[in-house]
Amino acid sequence: MAKRKRKAVLVEPIGSNDTIHISHKIRLEPNNVQRTYLSKAIGCARLAYNWGLSEWKRAYEAGEKPNASSVRKSFNSIRRKDFPFTYEVAKSVTNQAILDLGRAFTNFFKGLSDYPVYKKKSYTQGSFYLDGEKIKLKTLNHVTKKEIRNAYVLIPKLGYVKMNERLRFNGKINSCSVSRRAGEYYISFSMEISRAEFNRTHKYSDAKTVNLSCGIDVGSISAITLDNGYKVKPPKPLSKANKKYATLYRKLSHKQHRRSKGDKTKASNNYIKFSRLLGKLAYHISNVRDDFNHKQTSKVVAENRFIAMETLNVTGMTKNRRIAKSVLDVSYADISAKIEYKARYSDKYVYYADMFFPSSKTCLCCNKKHSSLKLSDRTFICPSCGFTIDRDVLAATNLKLDMEKYLVGVAHPEFTLAERSSMDDRSTSYLRSTFSSKQEDSINLSSIISL
Repeated sequence: MAKRKRKAVLVEPIGSNDTIHISHKIRLEPNNVQRTYLSKAIGCARLAYNWGLSEWKRAYEAGEKPNASSVRKSFNSIRRKDFPFTYEVAKSVTNQAILDLGRAFTNFFKGLSDYPVYKKKSYTQGSFYLDGEKIKLKTLNHVTKKEIRNAYVLIPKLGYVKMNERLRFNGKINSCSVSRRAGEYYISFSMEISRAEFNRTHKYSDAKTVNLSCGIDVGSISAITLDNGYKVKPPKPLSKANKKYATLYRKLSHKQHRRSKGDKTKASNNYIKFSRLLGKLAYHISNVRDDFNHKQTSKVVAENRFIAMETLNVTGMTKNRRIAKSVLDVSYADISAKIEYKARYSDKYVYYADMFFPSSKTCLCCNKKHSSLKLSDRTFICPSCGFTIDRDVLAATNLKLDMEKYLVGVAHPEFTLAERSSMDDRSTSYLRSTFSSKQEDSINLSSIISL
């Protein structure tokens, strides 16, 4: 997701001839021998990363200027003598781990992340990198000359591993990464595809656009609220599984394991078992949330040409202990990121309002700001004119109107005055159908939608 500033910004789509970078994640179905190799490769990647971090610290304290290239050369020089088992996996596994360490230090020096830390051994997580040039796919049985239902992928020094489904895209494979989550192994293909290939494989990209523009308000009670009144409640999988999650975590803490940094106690089999159970539950929670966000954001992008959103300070919101859990359970940042990349790839526009734009406190009728509005107030009642409306719908409508002002102000070629006029007519009909007749008498509808 593109880095946004506090001021209003319009994210434009990519060019029609530009190459689209996309990834496809597929679950692997390895046998026991292949599982041993994949687990060993994850361990080698962790070893190279941790060794590189120690070497980086040692070189820095000695007055040297370490970098990823020098650390990788040092590791390769002692690799055969000290770590001969790393030659049992692909060379890119350890090399890329040290390059990732260099990228982590680069982000640290730029102020984008904290100082790199050592990776701990995990029974449920881990990953390693593979070079895309050495990856091959097998979709044809060489004996019977028939198509294979589920394709196979060739992993260096291991052989062909069965995939749960075929690769959906036709394009160039740049790289691959194999990861382990909750006891299952996945391979993620990083690819370059054309716009035509993207449109062929994504239904929402060529769907008929219903509305010219819309405003979106993201919240904890209603995950997505549109300016036309459409609302959808979030699944909140973490809140639903909170009791089960706490029970598993409490049982895990009671099992035999290392409790401090210098403790040499070996983890018991029960500790490993409950660790995997906890990992499966956490992965299930993540999948439920991700599935909901994908479906709702695809619907929004498919039906609207211009999308207005608010710029949320998620980091600051999570510092409030009363709402932090709800904010993270809905995943505000993930919804914004999905809408942005889907809109850019589908030739749509995303507008981010100013971070301090009072979308939920500005009256649609008199345009006055209701500064004393509390977070617990779900209905907006204007103290000046008495205008009443749902708070989330108000925020979405104000975001939409703010985007219209911006687009008309910059004379956007795809947002002409003719389109603006037709949209005003639709907005007027919506407001008249939404508000009661008593409200219509006290509200000037033209002032609500006027610029």
